[in-house]
This record gives sequence, C-alpha cells and structure tokens, in this order.
Amino acid sequence: MADVNTRRPSDARSTILWIITCVLLGLTFMPRVARAQGRGWGVVEQEAPTAAAPEPIWERPSGPRLLLLMAPNLESTRGVLSDTLSHVGSLSPNNHYMRAARRAGRPWNDQETFAELLPAEDVDLVVVVERTGRGRSARLRMSYRDGHTGELLLETIHGRGGDFEGTASRILREATLASRVVTEAHASAAEGSAPEPAHEPTEIPPGGEPEPEGSAEPESRSTVGVRILAGPGVGSAEAKISSDEGGLRLSVTRFAIVDTALLFDIVPSAESNHSFSLGVTYRTSVGLSVKDARGDGIIRDAPARVQRFEALGALDVEHGSRLRSTLELGWAVRTFDSPAELSFPDYSMTGPLLRVNEAVSLWQDGLTVAVGAEVNYVATISGSLRARGVANSAWALGWSGTLHLPLGEVLALQLAYREAQTFLPIANGNTGHTRERFIALRIQYRP
Repeated sequence: MADVNTRRPSDARSTILWIITCVLLGLTFMPRVARAQGRGWGVVEQEAPTAAAPEPIWERPSGPRLLLLMAPNLESTRGVLSDTLSHVGSLSPNNHYMRAARRAGRPWNDQETFAELLPAEDVDLVVVVERTGRGRSARLRMSYRDGHTGELLLETIHGRGGDFEGTASRILREATLASRVVTEAHASAAEGSAPEPAHEPTEIPPGGEPEPEGSAEPESRSTVGVRILAGPGVGSAEAKISSDEGGLRLSVTRFAIVDTALLFDIVPSAESNHSFSLGVTYRTSVGLSVKDARGDGIIRDAPARVQRFEALGALDVEHGSRLRSTLELGWAVRTFDSPAELSFPDYSMTGPLLRVNEAVSLWQDGLTVAVGAEVNYVATISGSLRARGVANSAWALGWSGTLHLPLGEVLALQLAYREAQTFLPIANGNTGHTRERFIALRIQYRP
C-alpha cells in the first residue's frame, strides 16, 4: 500500500502532461485542417478532376491611358474628376511625373517640361486642371494634351472653384473627343501615314459647348463676388498744433483696434485680366484712454475714440499670373472724439483719397506681398481745429503693406500695416501735423 501511494502523484503528473500534449497538438494541426477544408481538401466526396486554371496574365486595360495633373490647391476635387475620366480610359498615377518635375527643378505645367518628361509616362492623353481668377470669378481651366508630346489639343473653362456638379457630362464629352483625336493620331503615326494638318486649340467658355465654325461668339457673363474682412490690431495716434497762444499735443500709443471691411468684386468675364471693386472700410479703437494734462497741472485719464472710414472704388489689373496693380479712388473720414472735455479738441478730417497698390505672388495661389502709396486731400477740417488757426484744407501722405495668405477656396489670412501723416498749415505761419499708424491681423471670408 505504501508503494502504491508513493507512485500516485507521479501517475497524476503523467496524465496531466499527456492531456497538455494532446491539447497542444490539437491547437497546432486544427487550423491546418480547417484551412484544408476551406479549400475543399477535406471533402469526403471526390469530384471529377478539372483542368488546372491558367495562370493569370496581366493585360493592359483597354482604352486610352490618361494622366491627370492638377494644381495643388485643387487636389480635393481629384476623386470627383477621376470618377468622370475613368469612363474614358484608365488613369495612370501622377506621382512619378510630379517627382521627376521637382527633381528637375521645373514647373510641372510647363510645355518644355511636358515635352521632356511625358515620353517616360507612356500615356495617350494628359488632362491638366488649373484654377484661374479669384472668389466668384474663379474658374477651372482644363487642358487636354497629347500624352507623347504635350501638345495642346483642347482647352476649356468650367464653373467656379472645384464644383463639377452639372459639368461632369460636358467634361466626359470633352475627354472622349480629345482621346479619340489623340488615339487616331498615334495610330496614324505608328502606321507611318501623314499626320493631319495642325490646327489651333479650341477654347470653350464656361457652360458652353464647342461651337461650329462661323457661329457667333458665346456671350461673356460678368460675375459679382463678396469679400468680408475683420480682425484685431494695434494702433497709435499723434496730433500737434503750434500757435502763438501755446502748443497743443495729443499722443496715444499702443491701443487696441478692430479693422473691418466689406468689398464687392465685379469681374467682366472669366477671361478678363481686370476687375472692379466697391467697398467700405471701418477701423475703430477699442477701450482707448488718454492722459490729459490740464492747465492746473493735474493729469487725468479720459476715455476717447479714434475712427477711420473709407468708401472706395478700385480697378484691379493682372499682369500675368504673379503681378497685380490696383488703383483705388474714394472718400476718407478720420475723427478723434471724447465724451470728456479735453485740452485737445475733438476733430474730424474728410476728403478724397487716391491709393496705388502693387502686389506680387511669391508662388501660384500662395503668399502675396502688396505695397501701396496714398495721397489724401483733406478738403474739410472741423471747426474746433480751425478755431485754433488751422487752415480749411490740408494734404496727407501715407503708405501701406499687406501679406495675404490663402487658406483655401473661401478663407485667407491678412497681415496689414498702414501709416499716414497729415500736414496742417496754420494761419500765423506755425505748423501742425497728425500721424496715425496701425497693424492688424485680418481674416478674409469670400462666400
């Protein structure tokens, strides 16, 4: 009995080890059996032997091979346009071409770049999509080019922004026509036949179709866009008047401002290189407090407000894709007032304003730098200043600078600086002046 009892633990351990071994073997071979059954290996009934399926052979998709090239700011519309063009032929990826253009240090949409790099892409038709114009005048320019040489076959203008809704059928017809032309040309070249005489590329206006020869020119429609700008900033104001009775001086630095504008852009046509705009600009101080020194020597703080209002019309002319000139003409009003009675009187100045701006885009649809100069004839000066000997009129000169960064199709960020000085003639031969400066960070919204 003692011997049996001493062997029992060993038998139990052997049984446990045997069970664990069976479980491990089952876990090892069961997945293989399951996979075999999934492939039909575990079927009991035997089926008649069938001929082995031939190895799949890769075949190039039928139809022309297309390469879609889009401006970086239009990449969000690639999916919509790719779906439309897929009915015409097979789309080839464009990353190889774009990489090659970047390595060569050349613009991706240049004719010389097309001629040099397209032969390596082995495509029949290239569809180039770019944006022209801004805001409501923005249009999509689509160029259909020979995939071997980059030669322009057809160029069309489509609706605003990246909105392809309602134009997909037209794009499909254009791509089908261009692919048929280029396919026949390549086939003729391969057979050694003489190519057809070259012809000028066709241009189709927005919302139109290719017109037969001798038809009237399509009607060019003007568009109206809206721009809304608003943002905070920092400003300073200074005024000084010298007279026989003594001088008056006002100096306020680093006060908060709010800068706002509402502009309406009028574009005669999508192909036009000029546009017009009408708008108003309003700028006001926020929480301004001035220190006023009275004749009794007591200095006190008093609330005040500095405001400027401009109503302007502008002519905007584009010189190519990078340079733009703007001529603005309108009316300007500038005021200083306080609910308290200060030693420096409240005043207002109004008169016509002429401003010239030159803007250059550092890259397409990217950062734009603008510099402007202005002259303001102050035709009316308030009676409070005239009572101190200031003449009825004066001249003001100023300059401004702006950095404009688009943040998409409807938003942009602007950093604007402006400085102006008014030269005040005084009847007794003394001099006076006012000076204003501000810098503001504005958000532009273009619905």
